[in-house]
Amino acid sequence: MKIDKKFKGLVNEGWRYRFDDDIETTESLEIDLDMGLFITGSIEAGGSIEAGGSIEAGGSIEAGGSIEAGGPIKAGGFIKAGWSIKAGEFIEAGWSIEAGGPIKAGGSIKAGEFIEAGESIEAGGSIEAGESIEAGGLLRQVGLLKQVGLLKQVGLLKQGSLLKQGSLLKQVGLLKQVSLLKQVGHMG
Repeated sequence: MKIDKKFKGLVNEGWRYRFDDDIETTESLEIDLDMGLFITGSIEAGGSIEAGGSIEAGGSIEAGGSIEAGGPIKAGGFIKAGWSIKAGEFIEAGWSIEAGGPIKAGGSIKAGEFIEAGESIEAGGSIEAGESIEAGGLLRQVGLLKQVGLLKQVGLLKQGSLLKQGSLLKQVGLLKQVSLLKQVGHMG
């Protein structure tokens, strides 16, 4: 499925396009617009979702394959991909961010509940979750890493600034920390 300027029901707001409903397809979704796209409902694709600009949904964003955007990816609910999630800018979800493979953002990654990746999590800015952060591989970020519950990570944790952790930090590989490690609960 392809969304372009001719897509039925698409509203040009001058600074982004808006669609007042859900977008559902069993195929991949290609978003070919000169500005970002805001969906008032949810986006669900059986394959991958690709956009040159931003993708935003009032509900959730889910793809059987990858989710990739040149700009930010934002959802009021969850963001879930069978494989990877990649954004040129930030990734933000009201609930959770989950990928079977890597999660990568040029800016920050933030979720109200948890962030979980089957492989690495990389951010040019901060990584923040209300409950837990779990990565099967590398966890790398430049700014603040803040999380209240479990931080579980199998490979390298490379951290440039503050690691603020409220509960359990479970680390199997190397923890490389340049600045401050603040740990309130158990580290083992």
